[in-house]
Amino acid sequence: MKKWLIFLGAMLAAGLVLRIPHPATDLSELEPIEVVAVRQSEKGIEIETDTGAIGWGENLTLAVDDLKEHSMGKVFLDTADYLLLELDDGNYEQFYSVFRPGCRVCLSDGVQDLSKAGVFLQTHKPQNSLIGIRAGERTLDELVEREGELELVKP
Repeated sequence: MKKWLIFLGAMLAAGLVLRIPHPATDLSELEPIEVVAVRQSEKGIEIETDTGAIGWGENLTLAVDDLKEHSMGKVFLDTADYLLLELDDGNYEQFYSVFRPGCRVCLSDGVQDLSKAGVFLQTHKPQNSLIGIRAGERTLDELVEREGELELVKP
């Protein structure tokens, strides 16, 4: 008898959850991101995307919140394929909760055009991803810009 009551309670709860209207996201509002640059600035951490969105904060979480708050669309960082770090403090833990594990990571010297970097990195993939860094691989390629041309330098 107890099992039936638990089963009926679970079914009732599931029915209520399914009846609650879920707010739909308009796909035209999504801002898919391919390249994200993270750098240290006078305001703390600065995060910039290849779509031109910029956020600042004392730490990465606050910078991402600022980015999302001031973006024209809904920022969708789960689509980020490349993370360019203009700071290398060795604190990679902060990135694991923001970006997907397969996101490729490299150091950068301040690439000016992040959309150009995205096109370049599609054919010249950095060797390391967040999952590799988490597994202990700390060797990162460096994306440099010389006379307007991008180059991926292997360590």
